[in-house]
Amino acid sequence: MAKKSVGFFDQHIEKVVIGLCGLGLAAAGYLAFSGARFSVDNRGPADLARAVSDATETARTSVLSPKSSGSETKTSNEPDPTQALKNWFGDSAPGLASVAKVANPLPRTQPFPPLLPFTSESMKAEKRNLAKLPPPGPPIVLTGRSTLNFPVAKPKIGTGQEPTLEETAKPTGSTVSWVSVGCQVDLVDQQASFIAERYPPRSYYTVVKVHLQRKDESDPGKGWVDVNTYIPVEEMNKPLTADGRINMSEVRKYRSAYDFDAEAICRPTLPPRIAGDRIELVPLPFMDESPKGGPQEPGKAPPESADARASRLARKWTDNAKSALLAKRPFKQKDLDGALIFARAAAAIQGAKEKEVEAAKKMLEDVEKQLPKSRKEFATKPNHPPDRLMPIVAHDLTAIPGHTYIYRMRYEVYNLYAGNTSDLLNPADAEKLTLLSDWSPESRPTEIPSDVYFYLTKADKATSRATVTVLKKTAKGMSKKEYTIEPGEKIGKKELTGQKLDFSTGAVCVALDFDRSVEGKKDISMLYADPTNGALYERLLSKDANDPIFKRLSETPPTKP
Repeated sequence: MAKKSVGFFDQHIEKVVIGLCGLGLAAAGYLAFSGARFSVDNRGPADLARAVSDATETARTSVLSPKSSGSETKTSNEPDPTQALKNWFGDSAPGLASVAKVANPLPRTQPFPPLLPFTSESMKAEKRNLAKLPPPGPPIVLTGRSTLNFPVAKPKIGTGQEPTLEETAKPTGSTVSWVSVGCQVDLVDQQASFIAERYPPRSYYTVVKVHLQRKDESDPGKGWVDVNTYIPVEEMNKPLTADGRINMSEVRKYRSAYDFDAEAICRPTLPPRIAGDRIELVPLPFMDESPKGGPQEPGKAPPESADARASRLARKWTDNAKSALLAKRPFKQKDLDGALIFARAAAAIQGAKEKEVEAAKKMLEDVEKQLPKSRKEFATKPNHPPDRLMPIVAHDLTAIPGHTYIYRMRYEVYNLYAGNTSDLLNPADAEKLTLLSDWSPESRPTEIPSDVYFYLTKADKATSRATVTVLKKTAKGMSKKEYTIEPGEKIGKKELTGQKLDFSTGAVCVALDFDRSVEGKKDISMLYADPTNGALYERLLSKDANDPIFKRLSETPPTKP
């Protein structure tokens, strides 16, 4: 009987198995000891590594101890060693995680604070461009004036350690006009950009700062100004060398610190309130409760079902959209951006009852009819599920009462390829430690409440003097008085006769310009120094004469003598 020829596979099977199983074990080791922050189905890196290792050992044992390939009939429970190898390393192999029966869920990018979702597999030697950061959506703005209990010292970011008693024994109570601005970041768009640039699985962005800018409508000449925002933790210096290069030995510590305190960076809270206006969260979907719902608590009723929760949120968000249109709490004036955001969230939530969804869609149609042209583009974007829209918030504690501001936001993230030129098509991108998104759309004009307002209402070039109208808010209404001033004089004063009201503003007229050129047109301006910070601001006669807040305040019933 002729001997069966020995093929390449039979001659070298043990070498192939040993090499490939070594590769599997190396993958298991990588999963066990890598610094990636993730867990799947409540299984941490060590559990996942063990699952991969067990599956690798099964394949190794199956191949090294196979039955003869002759005419013997295999029992049904004996694995085919060749098929096992194909499952692991063939052209259509599902991958180590799938073979090890590890689920690939799609978590939020920052689960309050989330991880970015899994993306497509990529070859190790592939080069890519940096993924584009989606800009935040339209801002929602809340304002108030409160006395806050500021701590003397903040905890250091990433440590989880609160300041000592000595450091916090004497908090400072300070009254400030605060502005809270919130936007949503579309994580579906963010995931799409990761997939488009073939980022590796388990990639996620670490947010290291939320940037805020404002433009003073009371002083249009200044343009956009950076706001020194408040966060409740002490920020870390960027890991850069003296000559500006990335200090790679400090990068891991930097990223870990911001991962740990992501909530304080992305959604900071204000200090405790002592007096004044109530501190409220920026009204955005999922700001007040986690998108995942609450866990079962001992001794309490089980949490509501997913469908019941979806219906409740759809009703709640539809009501919030209505409140935004009617200027009801928490909205202090009509807010079309707030109405649009909540109506879209209510219409897109999964699992709600049909009647709740229909009511939300009807509300969304009503809101869209009232939108200005600047918001039409946002309103027509795909309406992604609200749990995939991450809220980010920033606080401005330097707003000046009586001024009107427009705000915009963007966010800054750690560059996943910082210092790594080999994976990028443009090596210069690896020199960037962090990356910036584009700016959000502009917010609606936001008035900072005050007890005293003043406006430039008249001017006389012949006498080099101007008339300023000061409005004083009292418990009975609004009173106003005109003052004719020249450079060097204070604006307003305490009246000793009549109603004996204090019309003092603290501001000082610095200069008058009767031939001010603004956008090719001649205007009259007043330069004044603000008492709160000593900064110089400008008021234009043409702008103040048509200011909507001035008109509204002037129509308020005056105080009776």
